[in-house]
Amino acid sequence: MGCATQSAEIDYSATRAGWQGAPYDAVVVQWGQPVRYTVMDDGRYVYTWYSQAGSGGAAYPSTSIGVFGGSRGVGVGVGTGIGLPGMGGGEVVRCERTFVFKNAVVVEQTWNGSSQFCSTFVRR
Repeated sequence: MGCATQSAEIDYSATRAGWQGAPYDAVVVQWGQPVRYTVMDDGRYVYTWYSQAGSGGAAYPSTSIGVFGGSRGVGVGVGTGIGLPGMGGGEVVRCERTFVFKNAVVVEQTWNGSSQFCSTFVRR
């Protein structure tokens, strides 16, 4: 007889799907200013939000600064976030969300980081 194991990864596709088609202003209201952005050659804007939290009940803010360039100039982004308690055994968890906007609406997304932590970024 074998043992079944549960994967530590969580499917957060519903969280991601909730952001598809969201207006830029709604994302900023919920997550604050992005940590970086660039403009693609086709005129679409690409914005990234980054958050991290200490596990095991530790909650602390995170800040990151990005400087980058593109075909339309140079941008500087500063982002802050608040960590969430109860995310595990003392390690730092991260979630980076990169959204592509066309006409100020989310048309593409890339999420990287802890699936459990990323799943907490539900659209309200």
